[in-house]
Amino acid sequence: MLIAPATERLLAIQPGEVVLDVACGNGALARRLADLGAHVVAVDFSETFLERARARSMQHADRIEYGIVDATSKEQLLALGRQRFDVASCSMGLMDMG
Repeated sequence: MLIAPATERLLAIQPGEVVLDVACGNGALARRLADLGAHVVAVDFSETFLERARARSMQHADRIEYGIVDATSKEQLLALGRQRFDVASCSMGLMDMG
């Protein structure tokens, strides 16, 4: 993932942190963040992407929670929990939201 090094520097993940990965797609960033010791809540609007992400994340099943969320819905995002996350990322999804 080309943007991973910059994203990792900006997020400065510490083991045990809880990260929200919005528009997670195939879960590549979620898996990398789990490798760094984070617990990741990875959400996407596409059930197909989430199925692929889950299939690729078996070794991280204890640290990645996938869910379907419409990131353009304030209500759905807030339902994830207030003040639950240490950091959040939306690395490739903003260009598709309108």
